[in-house]
Amino acid sequence: AKNDKASAVKLYEELSADCETGAVRGAALNGLVKAEPDKALERVTKALTDKDAQLARIAGAFVRDLPGEAATKAFAALLAEVPVERKTYIIQELTDRGDPAARAAITASGDLDDAGKIAAIRALGKLGNEADAPLLVAAIASTSGDEQRAAQTALSTLPGAGANAALLKQATNKDPKLASVALTALADRRAKETRGDLLKLLEDKDCAVKGDVYAALEALGEDSELAPLLARLDAGVDASELPALQKALASI
Repeated sequence: AKNDKASAVKLYEELSADCETGAVRGAALNGLVKAEPDKALERVTKALTDKDAQLARIAGAFVRDLPGEAATKAFAALLAEVPVERKTYIIQELTDRGDPAARAAITASGDLDDAGKIAAIRALGKLGNEADAPLLVAAIASTSGDEQRAAQTALSTLPGAGANAALLKQATNKDPKLASVALTALADRRAKETRGDLLKLLEDKDCAVKGDVYAALEALGEDSELAPLLARLDAGVDASELPALQKALASI
C-alpha cells in the first residue's frame, strides 16, 4: 500500500507540471491533497497564486474544507497578493468556511471589483462582529442595488453579543440617514431588548427620526410599551408624529 501511495503521488506530481492544462493540474491537486493531507495547505496556497487561472479556481474549492485556524489565516493572507478577480471566490469560500479569523483580512483586502465588494460585505454577516455595525450602516446609506441589499442582509445577521447595542448607538447618530438605517436594522433583527431605549429616543427633542423609532416599536413593541405610547398620545405630540404613533399603537 505504501508503494501504491508513493506511485500515485509521483504520478500526480508529474501531472502537476506547468505544461499540463489547468484542468489536469487541478485533478492532480485533488489527488495530492487526498494522498498527502499533511502537505495539502502548502500545495493549495501555492495553486491559488499560480499563473494558471483555471488551476487557481479549482484550488479555491479547498479553501472551505481544509481544517484548522492556521489554514484560515493562510488563505486569508492570500487576499493581499492574488489578482482582484481571485479575491472574490477566496472571500466567498472563506465565508462558507465560517471562521471569524478571516474577518480582518477580508475587511482589509484592498482593491475589489463589484463582485468582490459584495462578497466582502456578505462575509461580515457571518464572520463579522459589533465593530462592523457602523460600516454596514454606512454602506446601506451610501450604496444602492446589489451592494446595498448585501449590506442589509449582512446587518440583519451580524454576529456578536454587542451588535444590537452598536446599532442602538448608531440610532442616535446626528446623520438622520444613518440613524434611520440603524433603526430599521434593529427591527429586522428583532432586537426586543432595545425597546426601553427606543422609548427614551422619543423623549429626545433633537431626534430627527421619530417616525423610524415608532416603526421600530411597531415591529418590536409589546404590552409594556402601550402605557408610555398612550401617555405620549394623551400629552399631545407634534402633528408630524401622530400617524406613526397611532400605527405603532395599533400594531401592539
